Order: sequence, then C-alpha cells, then structure tokens
Amino acid sequence: CSIGEPFMMKNLDDLLDAFGNAGKTLEMTTNGQILTDRNIQKLLGRDIDLYVSLDAGTAQTYAKLRNRRFDSILDNLRRLIAAKGGPGGLPRINLVFMPMRVNVTELDAFVRICADLRVDRLVLRPLNASDTSSLDWERGGYHFEYQKELLPFGELVRVSGRAAELCRRLGVPLADQMDFGGTMGATFDKLFEEGRRSAGEEAPAAAPAVKGAESAQTFPAGR
Repeated sequence: CSIGEPFMMKNLDDLLDAFGNAGKTLEMTTNGQILTDRNIQKLLGRDIDLYVSLDAGTAQTYAKLRNRRFDSILDNLRRLIAAKGGPGGLPRINLVFMPMRVNVTELDAFVRICADLRVDRLVLRPLNASDTSSLDWERGGYHFEYQKELLPFGELVRVSGRAAELCRRLGVPLADQMDFGGTMGATFDKLFEEGRRSAGEEAPAAAPAVKGAESAQTFPAGR
C-alpha cells in the first residue's frame, strides 16, 4: 500500500521489476484514473492483484466521493481487461465497493458494472469504525461526514447477504472482507438471509452493457 496513488511513483517500474524478479505476488490499490496505455503495459502479465477503488454505481455518486471521471475510469478498466485477455489473465482486477450511506443504494448497479466489465472479483470492504476519523467535505452537492457514513452492523450484514445473492446470479466472484472467516451467514443467519432475500427475483441472469451513469441501474438496498 503506497498510501496514495502508485502510478504517480517515479520508481514504480523498478519496484514492479523487483517484485517480479523475486517471484512475489504484489497487491496494489489505485483509483484507476491514470491507467494510461503505458501504465497498462507495465501491468500486463505480472502477478499482481490490482484493487481499484470505485465505491459507486453511478457517475453522480462517484462525483460526491471523488470527481467526475467515473466514465473514463470504466473505459480504462475495459481497456486493461481486454489487454490482459479477460478474467483470469494477469493482473487480476478487483473492483472495490465500500458500503456507506452515500452509496449503499447502488450496490445492485455496482454488481452489474462488475459483471459487464468481467472483473476478476468484486471486493466488499467496510469503512473502518474509528472515533478519530474526521473526514468532512462538500463535493458534488453532497456533504460527506465520515462518522455519519458508517452503517450499523446489522445493515452491513444485510448488505453482505444481498451482495452474495446478486453476485451469484450475475456470475461475479465475490471477496467479502466484511466476512472474515466466512461465518457471517451462519452466525448472523437471520440478517444475512434478509439481505439475500432483499435482492428479490428481478435481477437478470446476465448483466446488461453498462456505460457510466446512463445505463447503470440502481435498486433500493434491503434494510
């Protein structure tokens, strides 16, 4: 973790070579905004798990969290995934969704985007519950306050259940980092089942093509 954007590091090429020559698997996190053709070429064929922090199912919500480059990021990911030969090729592409108040209703749209892009995994990751986190900003017409974005534990369990069901239907591999040990569905079976059932029966067996906010569909999250 570079605690920042790895593709802005001047010595990134040397670091990639060092890990590759040593036979090590490298995990990197990026916002995906500068996945240029040159940067894509740096990644191809390397044993890398690339985590892309998207956290939104529409351009409008992405603008509240970061900026207005949502569509260009999806285009970057399409180019990278095509260049690596689709799912299973290197690097592995993990698209990250951190459920919070600003985006929880877009989980369905996010799963559909993952299916359309054919990412290697959808990663569900919680916000860290910390009394010292005081992020506070106005962006995209939205007032973001970190402490108010944290979801109650019960709602996170329901989100896990809903994500599991949607990913199953759309054939998206899921890594649920809110479920360390893989026991959430059993330990909190009632809440997890509520979330799974909240997906309803309307989700299609295959994902429609998604182009930014225009065709990404949003459904209410189960509560």
